[in-house]
Amino acid sequence: MKVILTKDLDNLGRAGALVEVKTGYGRNYPAIELKFTRKVGEQNKLFGSVTSKDIHEQLAGQGYPIERRQVHLPDPLKDLGTFEVDVKLHPEVTAKLKVTVLAES
Repeated sequence: MKVILTKDLDNLGRAGALVEVKTGYGRNYPAIELKFTRKVGEQNKLFGSVTSKDIHEQLAGQGYPIERRQVHLPDPLKDLGTFEVDVKLHPEVTAKLKVTVLAES
């Protein structure tokens, strides 16, 4: 399994490096989860949506240096719930993000 290090690790490499690790090792670290809140109307329909731009901005704000075009979101998210979104980190590496859309209180 290939992973990108988010911090320096003595036995693996520096932050940002793409390294090969055993599958079990990679699964010991949680995936990134992003949460968005949006106004909803009757029957929990969103006013607006969550777009690849929203996801990119939140990732950049958390210190992940990616470009907007790396976020693969075919259509904006227009429903409440949790969704899996692909981020193309390298031609052979795609990260899966959990994106949760919640109702604004």
